[in-house]
Amino acid sequence: MANNTSGNPLIIDTAGAGDILAAAALISVQTFAWVSGASAVAGDAVSVTDSAGREVFAATAIGANNPPRLDGILPRPLPMAGLRVLTLVHGKLYVYLEAPRWS
Repeated sequence: MANNTSGNPLIIDTAGAGDILAAAALISVQTFAWVSGASAVAGDAVSVTDSAGREVFAATAIGANNPPRLDGILPRPLPMAGLRVLTLVHGKLYVYLEAPRWS
């Protein structure tokens, strides 16, 4: 599969050193959800940074398919400039964006 960045949530299944969206694209994240999948083992990890390399979300599996899903629900939307998923050993990362505000 390939990363799906056309909807909400963004669905990331491939890690890399570059920006998932355009470099320094402004987004506002409400929740990160990592679904490690059945092939996950202890030590599998996910790591998310902004374009400047500041880590905003990280998690490590403690066993096979454990946790099956890990949610990083933020108390308020997190404004970010860019999105990089440097590590994603197994599974998918769902990035839920803040809903647009209509005036």
